[in-house]
Amino acid sequence: MPKIKHLKITNSKKSMNSFFEICDTFNSRMRGLMFRAHPAFLLFEFGLADLNPIHSFFVIFPFDAVYLDSEHKVVAAFEAVSPFTPYLEPNKVNKFLLEAPVGFIKELEIKEGDKLKIELQG
Repeated sequence: MPKIKHLKITNSKKSMNSFFEICDTFNSRMRGLMFRAHPAFLLFEFGLADLNPIHSFFVIFPFDAVYLDSEHKVVAAFEAVSPFTPYLEPNKVNKFLLEAPVGFIKELEIKEGDKLKIELQG
């Protein structure tokens, strides 16, 4: 059963609330957005801070991907990752990954170097 948490993501003065599926196990991280009919909000927590590459095989829609370090600083932001992208890796070590529907990065005006605040809601 997936872990779902209501989170508030804030970047400077812009914020958004949404339900995020928490991907903190090997199986949940491996599945990610694969085999889903629609985009979803996912928060990956990797066991180790590393480069943590992803792919979008078996993902049938584009999505935004935001890599964060252990202090929630944006180390890479990829807009509209295409379905079936074979390999996507940031240039910097990361601990977390946000995957979200296309438009997430633009809506919050996310760019590399920003620090995001992630809060659990009610």
